[in-house]
Amino acid sequence: MPRAKYSDMEPEEFRMIDDNLRKGIANVIVLKQLQRDKTYPYAMLKKFRQSKHRIMQDITKSDIYNILNSLEKEGFVKSRVVSGGPRPQRSYTLTKKGRRVVLRAGRILRDMITSMRALVLSEF
Repeated sequence: MPRAKYSDMEPEEFRMIDDNLRKGIANVIVLKQLQRDKTYPYAMLKKFRQSKHRIMQDITKSDIYNILNSLEKEGFVKSRVVSGGPRPQRSYTLTKKGRRVVLRAGRILRDMITSMRALVLSEF
């Protein structure tokens, strides 16, 4: 995912934190999309590109495939090959474990946003 542009003089540690946050959020976005509907990676990419949210627009095709592969290895999603078009495609769905994780991740993100908003308003 493209990194936010802050300054040319960013400490490497800040870049690492930025990259890790973006990857974590991208994982949640992919899980949330799969919670709404089983889908194919390309359909997911099209939906993300049409989004009004920049963080979703920044998710690339390779990000989606890497995230899905990682989530499948962790047991959060399962895939199956679907024939019927010019070439077979892989369709992804959430597992029971994945459904639990996406619900928990949503609560964590909402709590983090609330806490960060309060922190920024009081400290910055």
